[in-house]
Amino acid sequence: MTKEEAIRNIDALNAVCGQKDFFDKEFEEALLVAEKALEQQPCEDAVSRKAVINYLYKNMTWYDKNGSIADDDVKLKDITDLVNGLPSVQPKSSWISVKDKLPKDHEEVWITDVEGNVERARFYKEPYPEDGEKDMFACRTYLVYVENVLAWQPILKPEPYKEGE
Repeated sequence: MTKEEAIRNIDALNAVCGQKDFFDKEFEEALLVAEKALEQQPCEDAVSRKAVINYLYKNMTWYDKNGSIADDDVKLKDITDLVNGLPSVQPKSSWISVKDKLPKDHEEVWITDVEGNVERARFYKEPYPEDGEKDMFACRTYLVYVENVLAWQPILKPEPYKEGE
């Protein structure tokens, strides 16, 4: 999700809050503050969902579906559902099974192996075929054959530096 999409979602939530008076003014104010923060901050500086849930739980008056002040269990569940239902600003993990596809020869990637380790590695397609060498991933301190790797994902290349950022 882009920062712009997140801002549109907050606008939509704010419109619902303002039209139905379902949430109190403090909640509407919190949405506006979040929107302003998104407009000013890069997505890499997003806040944690847990911190938002804790803040809303401690500082907001929460109403149940009948318009009465909600008890703590309903309040926590509603807040948790609301915050966890918002789209993430981080890209989803895109693991690729080694059964489906292998990286390009000499490509540097992240791997996860059968023991649950996650390592940065470089893929080598049959480095020494004359010796019967199999496809492998070279980590910093050891080699892992493809049959011991479950999945891999590319290392995302960052945008180039621009003066003034």
